[in-house]
Amino acid sequence: MTAEMMMGIEKALLSHPPHYLIVYGDTNSTLAGALVASKLNIPLVHIEAGERSYNRQMPEEINRVTTIIFPHSVFVVRKVH
Repeated sequence: MTAEMMMGIEKALLSHPPHYLIVYGDTNSTLAGALVASKLNIPLVHIEAGERSYNRQMPEEINRVTTIIFPHSVFVVRKVH
């Protein structure tokens, strides 16, 4: 499924090249977008609202750890009290 997402994202980005690609969260589509943007040399902005679990058994944690190496900018959303 992630490979299929990558192919679709790549096709879209090649036909309409953006200045930046914004990805959100820690889903497989986030990882797919990050990989494609990196491959196409498109600056990546990653917005993350979740907390790190440090549990490599969780697919979301693998996506977080992998995605975080690509962005030019990372934004973390925190609840303000």
